[in-house]
Order: sequence, then C-alpha cells, then structure tokens
Amino acid sequence: MKTKQMLTLMLVLCAAWSSGQTIYSTETGGQWQNSSTWIGGVVPASGNNVVIDGTVIVLNYDNKCNNILINEGDFLG
Repeated sequence: MKTKQMLTLMLVLCAAWSSGQTIYSTETGGQWQNSSTWIGGVVPASGNNVVIDGTVIVLNYDNKCNNILINEGDFLG
C-alpha cells in the first residue's frame, strides 16, 4: 500500500512541476487573493502551480491554480 501511495505522490509532484510557473506562499501565509500572501507578490492564476508553505485562507470560490501542493504541517482553509 505504501508503494502505491508513494508512486501517486511522485506522479502528482511531477505533474505539478511540468507546466506553468510555480508560485509559493510566504511562511506567514494569508488570504489567497492578497498579493502579500505570495512570494514575489503575484496572486496565482489558473495556469500557475502553487506550493503552500504557510496557512492560506480562501474566502471566495474564484481562486484558481493548475496544481497545488500543501506542505506537511501547512493548511489551506
């Protein structure tokens, strides 16, 4: 079972880095739509890959990204 989970994780990670610019959240996080939540000040769009490195809060349903990776111990809510 662990081998299957590891393979799935590897496939997801490969897909996440295969297309689109990757945008990282700050370690302090914040609201998805605020530019201060993201390193470089760019709010992710539908073509971007996203890595969550802090707590990111989603307040509306119009937030989009291509792929998302939530690091262990971090939160998307």
